[in-house]
Amino acid sequence: MKTIQVLLPDNLHEQLQQKASEAGFDLSAYILALLAEDADPRTRFPKVTGPGPQPAQTTAPLPQPPALSGVQGHPRTPLTQQPGGANRPRSSMAVVIRWDLLGKGDRETIRASTAAATLVHVVSRLDEVLGADTLKKLAEYRVSRGPLVSDNPGRDFVNGRNGDIYTNHPIPGTNYCVLTHSSTAQKMQDLKKLHRYLGLPVTFFEVTMHD
Repeated sequence: MKTIQVLLPDNLHEQLQQKASEAGFDLSAYILALLAEDADPRTRFPKVTGPGPQPAQTTAPLPQPPALSGVQGHPRTPLTQQPGGANRPRSSMAVVIRWDLLGKGDRETIRASTAAATLVHVVSRLDEVLGADTLKKLAEYRVSRGPLVSDNPGRDFVNGRNGDIYTNHPIPGTNYCVLTHSSTAQKMQDLKKLHRYLGLPVTFFEVTMHD
């Protein structure tokens, strides 16, 4: 019989133990388990405690998505636009005209979809019922950005800082326009003061706001 001599390194046990540890088990405990009479390496195989080797990361971590702007605590809720923005709900106003106080009919309620439309309708009704001179008088009635009405908006409704024309709407059947470049609250105040300028009863206009 031929004998084959195999030379093993002196630190073979340490190398095997290191490889075994990297693979997740204790080599010495495994050998002792094999020597035992009732050893079953599948069930007696001891695991090495502690974290094993971690796989190398081959890709960079994905960047975190930016936080969505919104109300604190509700990131999916968009921020409410500032007053005057396109997303702000429009409020309107209702105006009760007391024609009965002048003996010119019953009460009339005007309530359009916007405060601007309501104001134009009110001025139009004043012109129809009180006469043509009403618009001439209202052309002298000053509000926040100019006269309430004008037959020359390009002259009377000009923003002095940038030259833009303030928002205005025509009065049907006339050459006049109503200056509507103001908030609903301002329009309400202008109407509440209008009775004094036209010499009307104090309670001639009943003005309320609504959504």
